[in-house]
Amino acid sequence: MAPIHELLNRICWDEEFSRGDFELGYFDRVEGRIIVVPFREIVFPPLSGRLPLCRDQWLLIG
Repeated sequence: MAPIHELLNRICWDEEFSRGDFELGYFDRVEGRIIVVPFREIVFPPLSGRLPLCRDQWLLIG
């Protein structure tokens, strides 16, 4: 199994690989179940010192 940062980098930078529809799941202890969210709906916090990157499936503002 690959670490999550490697998988996220591959989704962000590998054009062939990123054509898929990805979902991220996490266990919500309050609800007691796994929550699944489409990757394109996830908003990452701004990264200081980085250039803005725009792609068809998502927007990352640095």
